[in-house]
Amino acid sequence: SGDAIFGLWATKASSDGWMDKEWDMTDVMVKAGTALGDDQFVTAKFTYYENDANISYRGYFQDAYDAGATFNPAPDDRYETERKSFDVTHDWDINPNMRIQTIAYWMETTRDYWRYNIDRNNPTTTNADGLTVWNFTDILEGRNRDFERYGIDSRLFLVHDAFGIHNEAEFGLRYLHEEMHDTRPRATRAAPRSPIAVGDKGTRRNRLDSAESWAAFAQNRFYLTDAFNVTAGLRVERYEQGRKDRMSNDPKDTFSNTEFLPGLGATYEISPALQVYGSIYRAFQPPVIGSVIGVDDAPTDAEKSLNLEFGVRGATGDWDYEISAFQMDFSNQVDPGVSGIRNPNEGSALIRGMEAAVGFQLPQGFRLDGNVTWVPVAKYGEERLDRSGTIAKGNRLPYSPEWVANLALSYNQGPLKAALMYNYTDSVYGLGNNVREIDPINNSFGGLVSSYYTVDLTASYDITQQFTVFGAVKNLTDERYISGLRQGIYAGPERNYELGVSYRF
Repeated sequence: SGDAIFGLWATKASSDGWMDKEWDMTDVMVKAGTALGDDQFVTAKFTYYENDANISYRGYFQDAYDAGATFNPAPDDRYETERKSFDVTHDWDINPNMRIQTIAYWMETTRDYWRYNIDRNNPTTTNADGLTVWNFTDILEGRNRDFERYGIDSRLFLVHDAFGIHNEAEFGLRYLHEEMHDTRPRATRAAPRSPIAVGDKGTRRNRLDSAESWAAFAQNRFYLTDAFNVTAGLRVERYEQGRKDRMSNDPKDTFSNTEFLPGLGATYEISPALQVYGSIYRAFQPPVIGSVIGVDDAPTDAEKSLNLEFGVRGATGDWDYEISAFQMDFSNQVDPGVSGIRNPNEGSALIRGMEAAVGFQLPQGFRLDGNVTWVPVAKYGEERLDRSGTIAKGNRLPYSPEWVANLALSYNQGPLKAALMYNYTDSVYGLGNNVREIDPINNSFGGLVSSYYTVDLTASYDITQQFTVFGAVKNLTDERYISGLRQGIYAGPERNYELGVSYRF
């Protein structure tokens, strides 16, 4: 209305869940904004999310998966989350060639994950159908974490004619603070999710992890000709982490790194049917704090990589296409460590592959689209050791399929839209040791996940301009497949259906 906007989105959903993993979710977002004069606009947004779910990290044993089991492997575990966030964005059009955008943000999340402990002496038992299942005790433990994050990000966008050519520049500054309060209270089946008193050894962990980041970046796009442009940029970031054990008098442990990350990219349009592009840039990722503090074999540096990409793309008539080759060369790859679940080790790694996508507009409203990714090289550059054992040089990186492909036949004519989609994922290893056997007890994350495919069908029909009905059949052929491994086998969802209506006021 006039110079102001307002919106409210609210969703309430619940389900008995795939594999009896029922959940109850509430999601609300309120957003409002108003102009400040002729050249400024301010927007505020608040979100609230809550979900109480009967889910767990526990998975199936092989015999239960092979038998087509659909029961919940951990029927009494609970995963309760709540998230609140607030941010304010200010846009200022200083003049037609200069604009500043600043966002200040805050977020608070609680994640209480209550899971029953396994009897270490007898970790498995059998159910009424003779299938192997976890043998739970009457003690449950909370992996409970409270997160808080706040920061500010400001960016200046500038159009200028330096060097006698047209340029577009962007400059940015960012500050971020985040922390996690990590506790492990214990409870009993008689009083679930009611922590035992600390004096009764009810809390196994109480620590505060924190991190601060300061970053600055600048980039400039040089329009050397109408068809050729080059973009050069540099980002500098300092990231400092710390951990304080609240159950001891030990001093706070810290880890920090400062990185300089240059990048260069270019595009050249030979014709509308052929554009050549490429880039080279350095990237980094600070290791998870559980990887660098509190483990014996802690890395001494952040993860770094040099990334290359080169490709061609274009469109002609009813065709459009894109083909690219890429390489990510890690001089210091750090395996993901989550609170010491896996001991990380520094070392080199190489990922190399190609991607291709093509689309063709068929007669009578039909269209065919496909894409494929081929990654023949995704390997460790040197031998490593971690909790799962020896990772040999040349082993394939975990969860790195050699082939991923998607094909879609869609129809869009008048009020009807529909699509039939085929999705394929090649086999992957769960861990870098490339062990093929799935063993939830002795190798809880490892094993070979076989290749699989799914077929989905979606459709929508506009009854009026405001009223639409829509539906979908996911996993149309009801394939049985493994979607992942962690303390057992995660089975992918069976054939499932969606039906809904939408009304636009």
